[in-house]
Amino acid sequence: MTDEEKQTLRDAKMYSSETLSRKYLTYEDKLTSIEPRLWEYVNAVSEDTDGHNVFEVLEVLRFLDFLDKYKFSKGAMLSVVTCFEMLKFPTKKGMKPLTLTPIQVFSIAGIYGFFTEEKRRLISKVMLFVPRKFGKTTFSSGLCIYEFIFGPADGQVYTCANSYNQAKICFDNIRSSLKMLDQGRDFTVNREAIYCNIPGRTSFMRCLAADETTLDGLNASVYIMDEFAQAKTSGLRNVMSTSQGARENPMEIIITTGSDLLDGPCAATLEAYKKILLGKMTDDSVFPLILMPDVD
Repeated sequence: MTDEEKQTLRDAKMYSSETLSRKYLTYEDKLTSIEPRLWEYVNAVSEDTDGHNVFEVLEVLRFLDFLDKYKFSKGAMLSVVTCFEMLKFPTKKGMKPLTLTPIQVFSIAGIYGFFTEEKRRLISKVMLFVPRKFGKTTFSSGLCIYEFIFGPADGQVYTCANSYNQAKICFDNIRSSLKMLDQGRDFTVNREAIYCNIPGRTSFMRCLAADETTLDGLNASVYIMDEFAQAKTSGLRNVMSTSQGARENPMEIIITTGSDLLDGPCAATLEAYKKILLGKMTDDSVFPLILMPDVD
């Protein structure tokens, strides 16, 4: 990174922090009425911008701008939160319920809350560039389960990764959660696929690895790219994206920690999403939560 680029980020941090400090209090009542943890997160970032990186501050500011620009559905957002917190997930102490953190509630609000005038979900591309303490696997599992049960009736949900073993980590979490939830009545849970038996629904889930040459005939409604920062090619992502062409409300979710691979496809996507947050590009269909250290 050049000195000029570093200075651009410093200037963006100063400007966004000042802007956020002037306006965030006017949203307290609205955010609290939606979900108290949503206000808790926005307040925490706004009160301590030095403790949060420039892209996190910019995303909070963008979220508040979206509240003025688009319709926000409290019901749509809370349905996802409720789904998460009714499930049990594998932990070191066995299957335990999850209490979402404020930043996870913010992420769900940013992904599922906003709608266009045509009543379509605004967000179709998500990047969660997060540290390991975020709870990446559990969060991915919850998103998949929500889409499997409450998404399109003919939904196809895929957990994708660079290797079969990586893809299975998230998928096995999902299998364990659904077995606890259902006991085999509404869902058929197999090793690599899960089918919905609820009347009127034909949705299913599968885990996929990066052998994109064998992936024909897909019609993905939602797919998760796990640890995309370690991917050496964009082949699997391209196949999954192309498969969504006929979907009305498709979604791509990239959720990844950092990597030493600096010339992979994730790096290019990350730079593009940074430009959106910096105002150098415009794409309101993207929700990027980028948690990484500032330049200083």
